[in-house]
Amino acid sequence: MKKTISILLLFAIVTTCFAGCFSGVEETTSQTETTTATSTEPETEKETTTKETTTEEETTEETTTEKEITTKNNTTTKKITTTKKITTTRKPTTTLPSTQRMPVDLSDVICDEIDPEKPMVALTFDDGPSVHTPRLLNIFKKYGGKGTFFVVGNMLDDNKLVVKRMVNEGHEIASHAWSHSDLSRLSLEKSQKEIQKTHDKIYEITGVHPKIVRPPYGAYNDTVRYSAYTCNEAIVTWSVDTLDWKTRNANAVYRSIMGSVSDGAIILCHDLHGTTVDAMERVIPDLIEKGYQLVTVSQLLMMKKGEIVAGGVYYRG
Repeated sequence: MKKTISILLLFAIVTTCFAGCFSGVEETTSQTETTTATSTEPETEKETTTKETTTEEETTEETTTEKEITTKNNTTTKKITTTKKITTTRKPTTTLPSTQRMPVDLSDVICDEIDPEKPMVALTFDDGPSVHTPRLLNIFKKYGGKGTFFVVGNMLDDNKLVVKRMVNEGHEIASHAWSHSDLSRLSLEKSQKEIQKTHDKIYEITGVHPKIVRPPYGAYNDTVRYSAYTCNEAIVTWSVDTLDWKTRNANAVYRSIMGSVSDGAIILCHDLHGTTVDAMERVIPDLIEKGYQLVTVSQLLMMKKGEIVAGGVYYRG
């Protein structure tokens, strides 16, 4: 009997232990499941928040909005401020306004002595003033005719007397930019500055507003055209290139001009080179002898076209 009771007691003890063990496993499992469920809740909230923010970014335009986001278990409320930042890179308008066609003021261009029935050409000189420019002015004064000088802005303060002489003797002074930079490679702001600064310096010294600009190297694009437009100047290139800068030979310059000249031609030369001025000793009197009137670019364009417009490009009359 005692043995039977002992066995029953042992069985009860063992059963109780096993029950406690399974009860612990079940509690642990339940706790684990609860933890997992709890940990997924922030994930759900995160997904909701992200989705909401993305939507807001896609739909919000230039305004800042505030929206309350509530988690699924309604235990937390978050205030989220979303702003869609719209960055607009404004590229400067470089297209000439078709509705704002702006003629350059040619009211002070005197053409009284020019015969519209006779051929005329414009001799132009770039990159000055230089030490050779006064001699060139002497040649014009000796034989007659007028020239157009596309001057470099940063050289003007050191050559004020010769610049004033150009204007006083009836020649045209025009812009060749401030530092002889390739304007087509510059930003709109820098391109405008190159032209406007030269414009202002010419006016400061001579009291004359330049009407035309020749971009260095003859290089221009829409940006350069718009820059000229804002400075109320037309762009002028050329129809005859003497290549005087390359040959540095007076005879070659003479042959280039006399072999290519025609009515309305705009001829490119450089008074920076003494050999070019040497060539003018023959070119100027020979052109006059052949019946050509040597006029300024503005005179030529006014006689041949009637007007020029700011930002327009002209290579001959």
